[in-house]
Amino acid sequence: MSTVPQIKSYYETYWNAGKDTFSGDQQGYAENFRRWMHSQLRELPPRTPILEVGCGDGSFTKELVKYSPDVTAI
Repeated sequence: MSTVPQIKSYYETYWNAGKDTFSGDQQGYAENFRRWMHSQLRELPPRTPILEVGCGDGSFTKELVKYSPDVTAI
């Protein structure tokens, strides 16, 4: 098997099978982190670009779009 299909298979299994366990939504710190994001971003000018690096399953990306429609998550 070539490396690319192996990697793809690993990540598809990881995110599909482990999403309920590893999702940012399921972590104990999620509520506190969302409060912190709000305290830091609430005065952000509209349409300010936001770059999220290490977005995982996008759990917190959903929160970022509340502050700007211009979010890039990688």
